[in-house]
Amino acid sequence: MIGAGGMTLLCTAVVLGCIGVVSSLNPGFQAKITAAGLNYANENAIEQLSASMKDKKFNIPSGKAGKVSFSVTDAEITEFSVPTPFTSLKPIQGSGLQWSAANIRVSMKANFKYTVHKFIKFSDHGRFDVSVSRVSFIVRAIFGMDTTGRPSIKAGPCSSDIGSLSLKFHGGMSWIYNLLRGIFEHKIKDVLNDKMCDVIGKLLNENAEKSLSSLKVTASLGKLFQLDYTLTDSPKFTSSYMETYHKGEIDWKSAPSPPPFHAPPLPPWNDTSRMMYVWVSDYMMNSLLYQAQKHNFLSYNMTAQDLPAGSRGVLNTTCTDSICIGNFIPALQKKYPNCQLELLMKSTKKSDIAVVNGAVETRMYGSISLYASPVNTLYFKPGIPDHELRKNIYDFPPRQAGNSGNYILTMDANMTMTGKISVDDRRMHFKVNNMSIAVSLQNSAVSNVTEKALNFLIKYAVQKFVQPSIDGLGQIGIPLPLGKVTLKNAEVVLLKHAFIIATDVEYHPDDKF
Repeated sequence: MIGAGGMTLLCTAVVLGCIGVVSSLNPGFQAKITAAGLNYANENAIEQLSASMKDKKFNIPSGKAGKVSFSVTDAEITEFSVPTPFTSLKPIQGSGLQWSAANIRVSMKANFKYTVHKFIKFSDHGRFDVSVSRVSFIVRAIFGMDTTGRPSIKAGPCSSDIGSLSLKFHGGMSWIYNLLRGIFEHKIKDVLNDKMCDVIGKLLNENAEKSLSSLKVTASLGKLFQLDYTLTDSPKFTSSYMETYHKGEIDWKSAPSPPPFHAPPLPPWNDTSRMMYVWVSDYMMNSLLYQAQKHNFLSYNMTAQDLPAGSRGVLNTTCTDSICIGNFIPALQKKYPNCQLELLMKSTKKSDIAVVNGAVETRMYGSISLYASPVNTLYFKPGIPDHELRKNIYDFPPRQAGNSGNYILTMDANMTMTGKISVDDRRMHFKVNNMSIAVSLQNSAVSNVTEKALNFLIKYAVQKFVQPSIDGLGQIGIPLPLGKVTLKNAEVVLLKHAFIIATDVEYHPDDKF
């Protein structure tokens, strides 16, 4: 059916993103379907139309010709084929698409019964085959936006034409059949003309609209965050492509609310060689960072358990190996022997992310406080191995420093990170290319703390925990709301304040989404 096929393919491929409520604001996510994408959608739409017409049964009204009355039963389409070169799906300036096809071939079969009221009454029955050629239709599909931020579709004006039609009777009395031929042809043409637009209208108004109304407009990012990709405005159409505009906002799942800033204007892009282009504004990730800051998600008490097993001794105040923090800060080893350090890492203001100079750059501002606790009183997360911690990091709430630890020092820490954006068939991913942190001592309860000691500690925190954790988030990625569509040969182009996914698509009608 078109609802699960061509038209929904088109809408689903278009509805790739995240949508706001006020159309005057810039979208955080935008999609453009080019002529190549519309051609692909058309191929699938025609395929689904052909499948929906084949084996379709319908009624032909009974009638009377002179002294002969007749009825037709079990009328059924046995073939419905549309040559691809004679079909098109073209945008119309405004808010719709024109879908047309010509040179459609239709084959049918039916049973008939007749009664002759002449001199004596007699009746007989038989069957006939119908061959129809040069069938055509033109229909307009009108797109909009419903009250939930989902796309809507309805059938506009539709017209169809039945070219030539021929009948072949099987058995019986030929002179009567020849009498019925013209009547049958006329009635079948009328029925096909009506049924063609009825079927297309139902596929658009019921099947396609039902599929669109069930599209998800949010996607969970773990248990705490939620991606909102409702439409900000109705789809727009030019003579060569169609565009959709989406919110592209990440919210705190239990209390969604927009950030106190708006998406910047999306940069232009004129290439139309691919089926689809998707703009992703840096607003999306900035809304995530805003929510993370607002809800204290960027606060974490790192312990030795967060490090790989072979590196945990580095936080010891009394060294069992050759390298530990106690060797770099002797006063710490003397004052708090047989302890391990805990690092309370906390963001002090909202981080910023932007696409600049051909790279994705993130700046984070925070503080790191150190506490020392006896090894047997440290907080541990029982039953959660290292790889599972990083795999499910979206789901873990912040872990605060325990009250039992002895305060050591606090340092300011500003981090700059550049990363790479990539996409697979259904998700966006990112990976850290370079990360640097500048630290300065703010306050200390222990004397003789050197910059060398602080850099040693932060190097381990970054290399062994911070960067792997961020890469873990990037590996999970952000789902694209594609429905039954996947991306094919996608490329990422970085522009100012956004990146563009240039891609072809594939439609998978049997997928569940």
